Amino acid sequence: MLVYVSVAVLCYTALVVSTPLPCQDPANLDGMWKKLQAENGNNVLERIPYEVSNLKQELVNGKLTFGETSCPSNSLELLKTISASLYHRSTCPYYYVMEEDTKRYPKMITEVRCRCQGCLEKSGQSDSNVCEPVTLPMKMLKNTGVCENGVWKYEPYTHHLPVTCTCAVGREKENSILMTSPPVGADGPESM
Repeated sequence: MLVYVSVAVLCYTALVVSTPLPCQDPANLDGMWKKLQAENGNNVLERIPYEVSNLKQELVNGKLTFGETSCPSNSLELLKTISASLYHRSTCPYYYVMEEDTKRYPKMITEVRCRCQGCLEKSGQSDSNVCEPVTLPMKMLKNTGVCENGVWKYEPYTHHLPVTCTCAVGREKENSILMTSPPVGADGPESM
């Protein structure tokens, strides 16, 4: 019985030693991010949390949103909010949503989403003009999935950050169905 216990302990020790250490983020990740921010030349990501701090918050589809998310029935409703911020009284009103990407740094960012598909008119939403996000290209860091010496490798990439919504003439497909622009997203990694 004593021999059996010794063998079990040796097997456990061998298992622990052979298990590779988990990969971790680089210690200078925040410094890498600050360098990119200096290259971006703006502080949009720092400004947005201040703007959303006093807005209504709710969970929508598992994501934290700030501001009203439903589309007003027509532009006349906007007259009730004439003293409100631009995001609320625009003919393409928008709200903010907290987006998480564990492979990106920063992992959490606040983006804009359009509240309406069509631009608001007195009679309702336009049939020919659509609300589309306006994006700002921002350099961010993306985890490449490569682990070198226990540290994840990050590369800069351009993320198209939605910062507002605008009214635009809709694009039509061959079958005359009104289309909006494709969803905004990130381009692939690029060199610094």
